[in-house]
Amino acid sequence: MTGFGIAEDNVSAGENDLRLLGEVMRLFHETPVVDVDVEDETFRLQVIFQALNSDDLNHIWSTQGDVSYRPSAAYEMSLAPVIPAQRTTGSPLVGAAGSQIRADISARRAPFEGEALAPPVPLTVVDISLEDWAPAIALIHQGQCAWSLAFDRDGDALKDFTPAVWVAGKVEEPAVMVTLAWEKWTSTQGWKREDVTYVAVTDPAIDPARAGEAVTTAIDLPFGENETGQAVLYAERTYLRASDDRPVTVRSNPVLITVYAEEDAV
Repeated sequence: MTGFGIAEDNVSAGENDLRLLGEVMRLFHETPVVDVDVEDETFRLQVIFQALNSDDLNHIWSTQGDVSYRPSAAYEMSLAPVIPAQRTTGSPLVGAAGSQIRADISARRAPFEGEALAPPVPLTVVDISLEDWAPAIALIHQGQCAWSLAFDRDGDALKDFTPAVWVAGKVEEPAVMVTLAWEKWTSTQGWKREDVTYVAVTDPAIDPARAGEAVTTAIDLPFGENETGQAVLYAERTYLRASDDRPVTVRSNPVLITVYAEEDAV
């Protein structure tokens, strides 16, 4: 940052240089993190002061031709995003993984006939001693914890399914409230955020061994009739950070639900 001032009244050009530079340094010192709104989205940019040594200064000014040294201050700034005119729709997520061994290489493109397994849910204890503790969630399906479920669009299993969400975190009175938010993926629109639901934290941990005792919240799926796609569910908690009293939102682990048409299943 270099100031180029002009003489005004009884203030010389050199003094105006310093005034301009001092005002910039004051602003960046008071607000080192700047929120920038771009097309209804907010991006956070950071400004970091860099103290340059004599070698750094010589390197910078030697690139400026015959310009003499001027009062300056150096800052490292995070990059601002460039929003494309047309965004990609994004890809779906992997809900389960499996493996299969074939003896004939010519069958490498044959339909998968192995067993695909969703990720197991471990015992998850939320560390509420941290200021930024994030909730943990799991789905309770057929008496077991799950992070990923898949349903045939035309099957009876989907028709009878209502997500039951187990939310873990800080348990106290009055109850700590968090939001359950869906993000839905379709092949035409990509990932889009859906409506949120406010729920109370019911347990300090997600323990698969106690799935039958879980206190859950039933919520609606974000899919319409005959619709296929994926939906990711998060629990979000917003708190005021003690250092600067700013609101900060933290997210839980995701859970994934896939609805597919049998003829398109891979």
